Amino acid sequence: MMRRLLLTALALMPLMLSGYATASTKAKAIDKSLLGELSTSLGMTSEQGHGALGSMLSLAQNRLDIGQFQQIAEYIPRYAEYIQAARDMGLFAESIHTPAQLDTAFSKIGMTPEQVGKFTPAITGYLEKFGGRGVADLMTGALD
Repeated sequence: MMRRLLLTALALMPLMLSGYATASTKAKAIDKSLLGELSTSLGMTSEQGHGALGSMLSLAQNRLDIGQFQQIAEYIPRYAEYIQAARDMGLFAESIHTPAQLDTAFSKIGMTPEQVGKFTPAITGYLEKFGGRGVADLMTGALD
């Protein structure tokens, strides 16, 4: 059941994307409708989705070097907005530096372990689909 839900969410991602960047930049933006649809399919609110993504990006930004993080940011061009939204929600003060702090942020927005277990692979799956395995591995490595 969980696998079916995750596969469905991943299969629907391209349909939920809008606001594609120009082909020359190769950027594919995660926009509010994607997170809204993804969040709904995972039983989360849109606010939880924005907070979760912003928190994940904050951790990645702090754990990766600038060049590595820019590879992720290329596919999430408004990454700073997501980080700021998570900060504005009170999920962290300055930034997230450890996986334990990320878990605390997820907990603050009421995400269950099951939701976290689905959301994280959905985001890394998106990055793999549009940025390749290397970009997804960067995010996965930053979250470990």
